[in-house]
Amino acid sequence: MLEQQPMSPQTFPRTSSPSDTGGPTDPLSAVSHPSPYPYYAGLAEGPGIFLDSKNSVWVASRSVVIQEIVSHPACRVRPVAEPVPKALAGSAAGDIFRRLVRMNDGAGHCPFKQAISASLQSLSLADMEQQGSIWSRHLAELHFDAEDDGWLDRFAVQMPVYVVASLLGVPQSELPETAILMQDFVACLAPGCNEQQLERGKLAAAKLLENFSGMQERENPGLLLQLRRQAALLGCEDPTVIAANGIGLMSQAYEATAGLIANTLYVLAGDAPLRRQILADADLLRACIDEVLRYDPSVQNTRRFVAEDCEIAGQVLQAGDTILLVLAAANRDPSVNSQPQLFELQRSQRRYFTFGHGAHLCPGPSLAAVIAHAAIHQLCSMDLNFERLATARKFHPSANIRMRLYGA
Repeated sequence: MLEQQPMSPQTFPRTSSPSDTGGPTDPLSAVSHPSPYPYYAGLAEGPGIFLDSKNSVWVASRSVVIQEIVSHPACRVRPVAEPVPKALAGSAAGDIFRRLVRMNDGAGHCPFKQAISASLQSLSLADMEQQGSIWSRHLAELHFDAEDDGWLDRFAVQMPVYVVASLLGVPQSELPETAILMQDFVACLAPGCNEQQLERGKLAAAKLLENFSGMQERENPGLLLQLRRQAALLGCEDPTVIAANGIGLMSQAYEATAGLIANTLYVLAGDAPLRRQILADADLLRACIDEVLRYDPSVQNTRRFVAEDCEIAGQVLQAGDTILLVLAAANRDPSVNSQPQLFELQRSQRRYFTFGHGAHLCPGPSLAAVIAHAAIHQLCSMDLNFERLATARKFHPSANIRMRLYGA
């Protein structure tokens, strides 16, 4: 317990009402707002951490404060009293969740994360690019509809599943089912999902565990087998832990990479000269994707849960408090990226927090970028109505993932 008395909670002062500006009313509504970034810029100019009484969370948006929080031992990835969301407890979805390395702190976290990182490092760039090329062509041919741009939404969410599942060793014949199961599983993890989504997600989780356990028994060649071998070197041979984290790689890539594809497509839809340039220059497309990760990231925020009283940015927080880390605002912090409001392909020393920071830095950022690269290259080579795509104003309903939708 800290000896000093808590400061009065700081509430971010708004200089104009939401009705006056038409902007977001809070950090959670900002995620799916057409223009959240002026609001985020305002957050960065306010207190280092403040209390959002509407959502009952502390909000941090400056890069230095976010780095302090993710490195602080009192700030955990899950509440101490609720390591698994109550709605998932006792189900296969809960079994997966509690074994995910990214949802755990402490001694068991780092060694198994090393196994995941080592497994991903065993993938060659050529293998990742090959799978990206194969499945971007296949899914574009499968879903293309000249009259309904909603096919792009299906393309974007299935690309990461097909590529990651293939790399893990899922047989080609099982990929369509795996994509459906992953959609249902991810939906049940989202806060606020309805009862039907919850039950479908639990059933999907059970089937995914069954499938991934079978892959281990058959020793399907691929990333899952590599993860099993790396885990064995660390003394972990629990097949359920290995299956759960294989599924976790897919779920982590699912919406985040889909959002990256959709958001990059939107940037390019309104810029015909740039579209032509990136088809001829792979490095330019990589730079474009990298800047989208900073400028309009798919992962807009994440959370930390306070395990014991602590002080963050001069503010005393109490055990049981929740902190919302607005990563998208930190990406535009002028202290880490000069002129952050500008989209610059050749930005020097670009920094972003989209894949996290510190001990829970996402182990697969390069894979996400390769998948997005293949998807965008395929789409930009097609005869799409880019002028129509540039008018897209709908977003996937989410409190943390920003993914532009193109369907009516």
